[in-house]
Amino acid sequence: LATPSLLAKSCHDLDLINWWMDEPVKAVSSFGGLRTFHKRNAPAGAPRFCMDGCPHRESCIYHAEDVYVNKKRWGTHHIETPDRSEESIRSKLRRGQYGQCVYQADNTVNDHQVVNMLYRSGATAAFSMEAMTSYGGRRTRIMGTKGDIVGDERYLDVATFNDEKRIRWDVEATGQDLSGHGGGDQRMTADWAQAVVRNDPSFLVTKLEDAMESHRVGYAAVTSSKEGGRLVTL
Repeated sequence: LATPSLLAKSCHDLDLINWWMDEPVKAVSSFGGLRTFHKRNAPAGAPRFCMDGCPHRESCIYHAEDVYVNKKRWGTHHIETPDRSEESIRSKLRRGQYGQCVYQADNTVNDHQVVNMLYRSGATAAFSMEAMTSYGGRRTRIMGTKGDIVGDERYLDVATFNDEKRIRWDVEATGQDLSGHGGGDQRMTADWAQAVVRNDPSFLVTKLEDAMESHRVGYAAVTSSKEGGRLVTL
């Protein structure tokens, strides 16, 4: 069994939501499942490995050779090869896990999940983890009593209700390095190094307790989704 996808791929989202809310989660409900990437949806006659002469080669948008070599829809840094040549990658795809038919792999994690969170003050948050989108990354909407913030990982649009003022922030225009989880990896490492060098834990902006809280919420959501959306109190 694999780690739940909500925690493996979206624990950062729960981290962000909890950071914005700045208060404990009181209850969680969730729905989700493995709906699309399942053996029951495999096209008739599709082999286990894409490169074994799949009859749906031209129509399948998930054919491994297209994803990793021909159209390069995804990176290949995670595929272990003696070099980065296309032939080496093709060789791995012929029998490696990344060359399996997406419908016939041994995947057990959800390909979609929605999570509803109730916070102590009565404020609520809703999160949706989806595989079926034309874009990657996050799209966020924060709705307050005096305005809202809408954005993705490039732009943030801030609007106020009283004067209908709108401001657009271009994240890339800041000139900051946003690689590695939006720049978080480098900054967390720098904080840790400073805390060690100066023997001062106040440099640790992100603490273990913060990570534990997002995992607590995540596991509660997984439990809820497995039990038909049951409300889980924390």
